[in-house]
Amino acid sequence: MKQLITLLTIAGLITGCNTPTHERAFMTLGPRETPATKAVRYSGQYRLYNNPPHSPTTQNATPLLDTRLTKGDLLGFALSDAGNLLAVTRGEQKPLANAGSYTWTMQPDPGQFDPDRTIALIVAVVFVAGVGLGITAWANRPFK
Repeated sequence: MKQLITLLTIAGLITGCNTPTHERAFMTLGPRETPATKAVRYSGQYRLYNNPPHSPTTQNATPLLDTRLTKGDLLGFALSDAGNLLAVTRGEQKPLANAGSYTWTMQPDPGQFDPDRTIALIVAVVFVAGVGLGITAWANRPFK
């Protein structure tokens, strides 16, 4: 049993964790916030919602824009020379109404590596292993 747990732990650490594929918020812009762009971390569908509900998805809101991006593409908001708000996808810019708030959501393609989840897994395994070794050492009291 111990060998099976060790094997599964090593396999999990080597393969890492995959990112979830459900639609979730990527970036928001409020009425008084400064527009910004970011490189996307995952390939998949990205959607822009105007004055969205708390957790916008295609199930509860209609997107203004729907685009497919690959890892590293730029996404976000910018201002034109005239001060008008623009939606940025890759190198393209589309005008938006300046009023209200906007949210970009992402729905990553399946099977993509998630470095944050993998780091959390490694930290958890190291913590549990350390606690286990500490309990074992305390129970055996080798220096008494």
